[in-house]
Amino acid sequence: MGIIDFKEILSKKLLNKEMPNHLALATMNFSGYDEKKAIEKHIALLNELIEFQIKTAIPIFTIHLRQTPEEYKKYLASYIKSLEHDETISKNQVRIFIIGKWYDLEQDAVEAIKSIMEATKDYDKHFLNLCVNYDGQEEILGSLKLMARKIQMEKMNFEELSKEVIKDNLYTSYFIPPDLMIETGYQFSGLLLWDSQGAVLHFTRKHWLEFDKKDLEQALERFVKSKS
Repeated sequence: MGIIDFKEILSKKLLNKEMPNHLALATMNFSGYDEKKAIEKHIALLNELIEFQIKTAIPIFTIHLRQTPEEYKKYLASYIKSLEHDETISKNQVRIFIIGKWYDLEQDAVEAIKSIMEATKDYDKHFLNLCVNYDGQEEILGSLKLMARKIQMEKMNFEELSKEVIKDNLYTSYFIPPDLMIETGYQFSGLLLWDSQGAVLHFTRKHWLEFDKKDLEQALERFVKSKS
């Protein structure tokens, strides 16, 4: 499994075409793969996609890390720490948000996550969301519970409930909905479930670890065609 250079993804057909303002992509767990090699390929793909975001000036990129808690233990803390000290992140002003119930993970991962969000909080050129221990239905449920508490505490009236208010109480309240969503494994992950309406959806049967330049280019071509 070699490294994919997504920096060179754009063909002549896609050069100078409008790119998404918010691109979202769901990965998959490592079931059925050699764990060590899978993690190496996973991290290589993530780093290539971050460089792709920077090269194409896509403002917002959301990546759903759909690994299991056991898989997170194997790589997440060290990977997050590597991003904090990556010159690509600081040089290109990439602000990193971690979305989901990451605070339920192992302490070393929690501390690494807190540290990188603090370290990048003043960056504003690119925004990278990593969804960790995330579930789209749980995100909506959490929003509803939060609003219910506000109503109970008389900080909000029932009549004020609206689609806009629900959005304001989601993990991703501060971001516009995605323009393009890429799902690997030909199965909808529930990523950004509330915000997915209206997005261009691209499914690939390939496992995330087999995702390559052709898959990304096909997704971008579908997005470009949807705008023509």
